[in-house]
Amino acid sequence: MSKRIVVISASPRKGGNTDLLCDEFVRGAVESGNDVEKINLRNRRIGFCTACYHCKDGRGECCIRDDVPEIISKMEAADIIVLASPVYFYSVDAQLKALIDRFNARWKAVSGKTFYYIAAGAETHDHVTSCAIDCMRGLAECLEGSVEGGTVEATGVFEKGTVVGTPFMLQAYEMGKSCHRCDAMKVMAVNGSPRKGWNTDMLLERALEGAASVGADTEMVHLADLDFSGCVSCFACRRRNADYCRCYHRDGLTPVLEGALDADVLLLGSPIYFGDVTGMMRNFLERLGYVTMTYDDATRVIHPKRTDVAFFFTMNLPSDYRGYDELYERTMLPLMKLGGTVEHHHCCDTLQFDDYSKYRAAGFDAEHKAEVRRTQFPKDLENAYSTGRRLASRDRRASSAPGLNGPSQSPSGGIRI
Repeated sequence: MSKRIVVISASPRKGGNTDLLCDEFVRGAVESGNDVEKINLRNRRIGFCTACYHCKDGRGECCIRDDVPEIISKMEAADIIVLASPVYFYSVDAQLKALIDRFNARWKAVSGKTFYYIAAGAETHDHVTSCAIDCMRGLAECLEGSVEGGTVEATGVFEKGTVVGTPFMLQAYEMGKSCHRCDAMKVMAVNGSPRKGWNTDMLLERALEGAASVGADTEMVHLADLDFSGCVSCFACRRRNADYCRCYHRDGLTPVLEGALDADVLLLGSPIYFGDVTGMMRNFLERLGYVTMTYDDATRVIHPKRTDVAFFFTMNLPSDYRGYDELYERTMLPLMKLGGTVEHHHCCDTLQFDDYSKYRAAGFDAEHKAEVRRTQFPKDLENAYSTGRRLASRDRRASSAPGLNGPSQSPSGGIRI
């Protein structure tokens, strides 16, 4: 399956250096089987944002009638966006900046894009292009879930066509060539809550949406739907002729364990019942943990691939409660045998009932619970989305080392171990 790529060339000169670099990027991307469209801003009508804020009252519609809405719609539909500009006074040119400013109407609607940047300047020092690239990055940083794919920074090119024959042309071509679609990441979510459509399930579904936004293949498993047990101590996995990472007890959990061990990312979720995860989640963790460790060397990682893990805990208790720290640690410990990063996130003070007046629950402040649901839970859902997207990003996996390097604060707000 090809990627949809939109290349925005802000070069005012047809056949100019920036334009030629864009053409090389396009050539490489097309050769890799992608669907590519190049948009030359010099041929488009682009008005300046007048700060009228009609878009605020007009549901994201800009009142200026020109080519910008069409261009932004194509950028919305793309998987990859390439921004390219010559350097004018250590920034992008006016054509591109005018387009960027017009995103004021649609910036909340554009998310999950991979950005590539091309800049060409006359001077030879790196600073000449870095300022322009930073200006382009400013747009991406305002759009949710943006990922940077790469840059071409051509220096020392001034006269029209002087970029031809330079290494920058090959760099642009190779950057476009690299935009082929890799085999999709496999992301599995395992819901340890008996409830569907409620707190834990909603967090996991949102995390899967984040993973899907970067092209991952996703799957949700509800343990409550399965007929299975915990580890039955048959010790078949410990026999000398047994395969590593295989549970020989066959029941409803067998395909789930096989899928979890084959996943690139494993998303787990459970409410906390009496100071621990649910019984069904504990059974799953026992079965998974036992087959991924060996008695020959308990420190050895025998799992043949890397699986990154995020665990979402949901609970009635407030966020300042620290009594579950030991639970988080011991739950995460066996998951490190999957050879990847392990992190947890907690969703606190959750709404347990849709109508507290129907239940014996005088110990809870229903109005407070409703307020937390209204103000905090949406943030927890967005944290789940960004976690799923981040873990399923191949760029992130390529740049992060698996394994245990001591506890550290996760960028999405949980604790990564």
